[in-house]
Amino acid sequence: NLGAKWAMTLSHGLAPGCGADEAWAVIGTFGGLHRWLPSVEVCDIIEGQEGIPGCVRYVAGKGRSPYGSPQRWVLEKLLDLSPDRRSFTYSILDSSYGFEEYTARFSVCSDPSSHHGVLHGTPNVVTWSFEMSPTLAGSRHEVFDLLTEIFNRMMGCLESTLLGSSPSPSPSP
Repeated sequence: NLGAKWAMTLSHGLAPGCGADEAWAVIGTFGGLHRWLPSVEVCDIIEGQEGIPGCVRYVAGKGRSPYGSPQRWVLEKLLDLSPDRRSFTYSILDSSYGFEEYTARFSVCSDPSSHHGVLHGTPNVVTWSFEMSPTLAGSRHEVFDLLTEIFNRMMGCLESTLLGSSPSPSPSP
């Protein structure tokens, strides 16, 4: 059914020593992707102010998109930022990926009871939920595989950043 939205939620339990507040300090800076993701060459707020809903970021990286465009790039608008809940919601305005009506939410949670047993024993979890209109750029399976691969790389980079930047990691509760 081409009218139905595609939706997916990905979760990652952070490695011991990676605190929720520290993870949020990295992830929650909308214009800061280039500081912790080596594949991101440019991440600029091109409209509005960092952290204020309505701001727009331009993100670009090396190489070609899986669908042949000369460079991977995306234009994203911050819709909501909730530091107290460690979450933000954004939408894609345009991209080299061909996604339409794409909205996503990133969050960092430190309450194990909210993981519904999926990641039991992991105190700090990053979740990325998104929905989009079906795209001609690939099948649902191909698009979800691509986004899962991106998320997994992001989480590896996040953990490296957190563990590399904290001289003495505090033990997880």
